[in-house]
Amino acid sequence: MRQKLFEYYKENASTHALIFRHMKWFRRLFLIMLFFNVILVCVAAVGSFLTDFISSMLI
Repeated sequence: MRQKLFEYYKENASTHALIFRHMKWFRRLFLIMLFFNVILVCVAAVGSFLTDFISSMLI
């Protein structure tokens, strides 16, 4: 049993290492995209508010 487990981990260690390495980059990309989307939503909300506010001041 111990030998089978050792052989399994020895064969699949590089595959698991590649998966975890890419997961680190995908997590970083996900966090950057999430931050970028939050910034875009905030800018859109402020722009919409300012447009309505300025148009109500002019009328």
